[in-house]
Amino acid sequence: MVIQDRQQVVIALVALVLGAVFILGQYLPVRSRADAVEQTRRRQSLTIAQGAADGHQLPVLRRQLNSLQAVVDEYESGITADRDLGSFLSRIADIMSRHNLAGPVVAPAEEVRADALTCIPINMQCAGRFRDVSRFFSDLTTLDRFIRIEQVKLANDETLSGIVTMKTRAVVFYRSQSGPNTK
Repeated sequence: MVIQDRQQVVIALVALVLGAVFILGQYLPVRSRADAVEQTRRRQSLTIAQGAADGHQLPVLRRQLNSLQAVVDEYESGITADRDLGSFLSRIADIMSRHNLAGPVVAPAEEVRADALTCIPINMQCAGRFRDVSRFFSDLTTLDRFIRIEQVKLANDETLSGIVTMKTRAVVFYRSQSGPNTK
C-alpha cells in the first residue's frame, strides 16, 4: 500500500507541476496579451468616438472660419496698396466743408513703417456746431480706407455761442512696397 500511496503522491505532484507549467507558461501570457488587446481596442474606440465628436464640430468651425475670413477681407479692403494720401486728405477736407465746419486743417505727420504696413498720422482741426462735428465723424466711417481715431479734443468757444473746436489725431494705413523698416 505504501507503493500505491507513493504513486498517488507522485501523480499528484506531476499533475500539480503540469498545472503550474500550464498556468505560468500558457494561461498567464495569453491572458496578459488578451488584456493588452482589450486595452488597445478601448483606446481605438475612444479615438473613433473623439473623431466622430470632432466631425460634428467641423461645420461649426467652417462657419466660424467663413465669418472670420469675411472680417479679414473687409479689413484687407480698408488698407490700400497705394499711398495716394493727397486725394484722401482732400476728401476729408471736403467732408468738413460739406458739414459747414470752419477753418478745416488736415495735415499729415511723419510716416511710421512696420513690416508690410505703413501708418500715416493725420492731425485734423476745425470748428462748428457739435452736431456737424458728429456728422463729420460719422461720414469718416463711410470712406473706403480705414481711419483709426487716436485722440479727439473738443472745446467750447469762449463766447458760449455753441461753436465747438475739434482737434483730432488719426492714423491711416497703406501696404508698404518695401520690406521691413521701422522709424
